[in-house]
Amino acid sequence: MDNIIIAIDKEAMVFIQSQHFEISTNQVIDWLIFYQKPFIKLNYEDNNVEFISLDITEEGKVDIVLKVNDQLIELSKVTAYWHRRGKMPLENISKSDYSILERDYGKNISKEVYDNLMQEKQTLNILIDHLFASVPIKVGNPNRGTPIKLSVLLRAAKIGLKISPTMVTSKKQIMNGFRNQQGSIITKAIGENLFTNGIKNNLMFYTEEIKEEHLDRFPDNFFYTLFQKKVLKKYELRIFYFHERMYGMAIFSQGDKHTQTDFRKYNTGIPNRNVPFKIPDDIKEKLTTLMKDMQLDTGSIDMIVDEDDNFIFLEVNPVGQFGMVSLPCNYQLEREIAHYLAYGKFLN
Repeated sequence: MDNIIIAIDKEAMVFIQSQHFEISTNQVIDWLIFYQKPFIKLNYEDNNVEFISLDITEEGKVDIVLKVNDQLIELSKVTAYWHRRGKMPLENISKSDYSILERDYGKNISKEVYDNLMQEKQTLNILIDHLFASVPIKVGNPNRGTPIKLSVLLRAAKIGLKISPTMVTSKKQIMNGFRNQQGSIITKAIGENLFTNGIKNNLMFYTEEIKEEHLDRFPDNFFYTLFQKKVLKKYELRIFYFHERMYGMAIFSQGDKHTQTDFRKYNTGIPNRNVPFKIPDDIKEKLTTLMKDMQLDTGSIDMIVDEDDNFIFLEVNPVGQFGMVSLPCNYQLEREIAHYLAYGKFLN
């Protein structure tokens, strides 16, 4: 299911925006097939999507026609939309686009003209994202896929969630002062960007503790870096949020030196113990307020419960993995999402 998939009946379908080899997406699709619900899946890496037309009537009705694998798809026939990953593949510049530009402007098209035309196309792409988000049954928000981590922390704190003291600096002296004040500190990525090492391999930014032996390796000035007070934890929480419902999992990562600072450094030989976790009502209420404030109806939330039983908010990933919560806790989230897309309601 790693290529674009189109159902035979295009009169009423689920539209899925995802990527190649996204296992969770394919598991949801398995349930859509079980429910006999027509669907189409677009991978944002693909370059076989052509915009045909956007029509706005006098009555304010809007319809978009796309061509996918030589088949016409009308937005008016889409009854449910799931934004899982990425942007609409219209961002990929097709060969026909290049041909038209070369025909109209010559092969030596100026950068100014090219940039202006691509901006026009990007504006159209944003409009299409907004229109897809207005489909009656919706999961995910294409315009909220990469929230700014520091902005989310500020929102969480104002709502009343506890956060860890945080600093961004490029100065060793200031970092040392922050470390002396907080006792122990960690560092992690400021954003959610993946790092590519030049041979098309994505490298993970892990959370790391700044220890005494690391200090001599810091120059007086370095690139902008995020630091936080290290929280001594009882366990970590991964919470999948889905239309005001929360599915929590406790991760007992502190007993393994490999995963003490970042549970994503998985110990495949001796995996962490993961168990279902009921979120306290007061925390659930604050998290729901945060997600609504961010205009998110789904996402993966990370928290830490410290040694004094305080719930410390870390971050929200609108397109985070949910299979890691679904399987160990037997939540069957893939079926829940498919049922919601197919019928616009929960299983129970």
